[in-house]
Amino acid sequence: MTNPIFAHHSLARSIETAQSRNQMHCVTAHQRLYSDSFFECQAIGSGTALYAGHDSPLTQAFGLGFSGEVAVAEIEAIEDFFFSRQTAVHIEVSMLADMSLTQILNQRGYTVSEYTSVLGYDLQCPAEYFPFVPESAISAVTDDDIFPAARAISAGFLETHDADQTIPQEFLDLFSLFCYIPDSVCYIERVGDVIAGGGTLFYDREHELAPHIALLAGASVQPAFRRRGIQQRLIGQRLYAAREHGCSLAVVSTQPGTISQSNMQRTGFQVLYGRVKFTKYFTGAS
Repeated sequence: MTNPIFAHHSLARSIETAQSRNQMHCVTAHQRLYSDSFFECQAIGSGTALYAGHDSPLTQAFGLGFSGEVAVAEIEAIEDFFFSRQTAVHIEVSMLADMSLTQILNQRGYTVSEYTSVLGYDLQCPAEYFPFVPESAISAVTDDDIFPAARAISAGFLETHDADQTIPQEFLDLFSLFCYIPDSVCYIERVGDVIAGGGTLFYDREHELAPHIALLAGASVQPAFRRRGIQQRLIGQRLYAAREHGCSLAVVSTQPGTISQSNMQRTGFQVLYGRVKFTKYFTGAS
């Protein structure tokens, strides 16, 4: 058992800032891959707004409310960013952000559309409490693996199989993109010649005054290969790699009360705080 992690304001700010930077890296990666990239990101207040297509889960704002009281002008700028692209505004709000953010969103007609749990793992815990070792069953994705890995991870999220020809292209594009984001590694496990599952690790080591943070995301196992310990091995491999790379904290976001959250807590992650997604839909009105 490791010591409890106290989720104070500055820790939450570091985590939310890391998430915001990762959004910016998504844009950088997409623009390098596609000369006609439509991804755009804008820094607003303490956070960022990212547009990655109308239906993309990446299209949202992160990290607001960590520079003191939020000004109405910040929310107006975010609304201009998304509404000018004729898409809804989704703002992820940490429960440790300044309360003025929630108050403004309530006043401007936002509704709650999602809850998220943010969990953390202390990578600086003593060695005897860190049981993870490199897994020979896990390998990092190579260039030749990117497309089949994206199919396998997409299939896991969609509760289908990677041979399913109906997997939406936007899922394939999203998980392929993760492999090209700066300071990221995608890990996979094979069963025979089939990629059974995979998960991504993002490093954030850009802030000298904040802990080096590892973000775990984009992990799934195809239904046919579950109950074999693959998910736990993918978690353990990423924690081991993050510690080896000098990160002091690993962070993951899950839906509250889900199997994903249970898997993380069994591994030793602690719930740090919650996020609430506020949404305001585009109506076409000026």
